Amino acid sequence: MQCSLIVCTFNEEHHIGRFLEGVRHQTVQDVEVILVDSGSTDATATIAAQYSATVLYIPPAFSGPDSTILGHVPGLPPVTGKELAVTGNIYLHGMKMPQKPQPRAVEPIRYNKRAMSKLAALVPMRHHSQRVQGKNYRPLAGKPLYQHIIETLLDVSEINAIVVDTDSQPVIEGLRRDFPQVRIINRPEHLRFDTISMNEILLYDTSQVEADFYLQTHSTNPLLRPATISKAIQTFLADFPKHDSLFSVTRLQARLYDRHGQALNHDPNILLQTQDLPPVYEENSCIYIFNHESLSRRSNRLGEKPLMFEIDAAEAWDIDEELDFTIADFLMKQRAK
Repeated sequence: MQCSLIVCTFNEEHHIGRFLEGVRHQTVQDVEVILVDSGSTDATATIAAQYSATVLYIPPAFSGPDSTILGHVPGLPPVTGKELAVTGNIYLHGMKMPQKPQPRAVEPIRYNKRAMSKLAALVPMRHHSQRVQGKNYRPLAGKPLYQHIIETLLDVSEINAIVVDTDSQPVIEGLRRDFPQVRIINRPEHLRFDTISMNEILLYDTSQVEADFYLQTHSTNPLLRPATISKAIQTFLADFPKHDSLFSVTRLQARLYDRHGQALNHDPNILLQTQDLPPVYEENSCIYIFNHESLSRRSNRLGEKPLMFEIDAAEAWDIDEELDFTIADFLMKQRAK
């Protein structure tokens, strides 16, 4: 055992799961978790047990939110880790330690605090579509288009809440029937015009939903996989605040020109193979991650230091035209085989 982690708790059901999930993702993997509970009346101990933590209880005479004396815990087992990490205001009184090797007290384990952050997924869906009529609720591969992204988001463990902003009655009825855990925001009248930017809608939504970070995606990205979204979230949180936002991109290696016929990314006099051209990246509108502070300060989901996150072109397909819908339908059916 490389490290023993002792955690004192009192009614922490809203935090303990994310804390232990963060411990799982540390570079120190061989961690023994001993949870010392001080009389919690909620599901703290049950959740901790799901993470294979050893759960011990302070006797009622000493329990409560301020009781953190480990000496009052009967049957506290010897810790086995070479390192000992303690969280909270915990005082060691007669804790049994193995004679060899002798653990040494260390600073609290450096878990990723952002693994405990609340992250809400925002999915805006208008009833009206300019180029593909009724696309958000139109059947694709046997189910309404919006269902694909909702099912994907439900499989992403890092997401704490899913919120759909819509003015579409078919979408609202379908969500209430099939996905009661999804929160619905009825889009206000003044935000339903074609001229309203997505940033304005996001400013409204983040004012209605409290979270540390927000992930925005679209129902028009049905091919997105849960693993890709999880990786994007983990990449962003590991890099924050060096980068204050994230957006997904698709790599392009093609000979590109501007409207004046000027080459953008190559020398026409040197005929390189396209795979040898320097890549350029297209914003594909699949994933955006940001916080409310950055969004409100800039009125833009892209912060001052955004991080690009590359997604394979086949997965990043965005339904913007009828042809896109046909292709996405074909690809989804192929994936299901």
